[in-house]
Amino acid sequence: MDAKDIMDVLNDYIKTDDGKEVIKQAKKDVFEGKSGSNSIGNVILSKDEMVAAGKRMKDILQEEISKVIKSFDKEGIIVNSPIQTTNEDYLVEIDFTDQSLRRESLWYDTEREDGRTGEGVYDIIGLFTKGYKASNFAYGWWDKHDTNSIVRTHQLSNGNPGLESHDFIERAMNRFNSEYANKGVTVAYTKDWGGTL
Repeated sequence: MDAKDIMDVLNDYIKTDDGKEVIKQAKKDVFEGKSGSNSIGNVILSKDEMVAAGKRMKDILQEEISKVIKSFDKEGIIVNSPIQTTNEDYLVEIDFTDQSLRRESLWYDTEREDGRTGEGVYDIIGLFTKGYKASNFAYGWWDKHDTNSIVRTHQLSNGNPGLESHDFIERAMNRFNSEYANKGVTVAYTKDWGGTL
């Protein structure tokens, strides 16, 4: 019997009622804080280990985002408690506060209440991930920043108005995946940031 034959037997077994029960119990053990390997050799993370994985993802995101978006609120990343999904897998959701994602437009006239250059940005991470092209530069002051000087919006490498796309989210995901590749943890994220959701 070679490795392929063994895998075929195991795959057939997990399709049986007994095999499904073994997998169900192993996943239950994970949620109750028991870690180790299940009967088919897959690494199983305990609930505490899943919380630690979520915190590690937060640390990596903070590092990678702040390299590109200097004003990013690092405390705006929230790691939620693991939850059991319908297929008995476990999920740790990582959220971002609205305040950490939102950016107001520049002020161009400090004498008027509506003196902004535009509507602002709801998703600063998406903006920096995808980049943008503009027809003109905008000039003004950053609200709530310690600067009295006028600033200009971003510039592409060719000198035109806009912002180059950045791969900092992809780098963060790759770093996390390389650390957790052998632990059965995967990351899914929004298409707005280059993901698949």
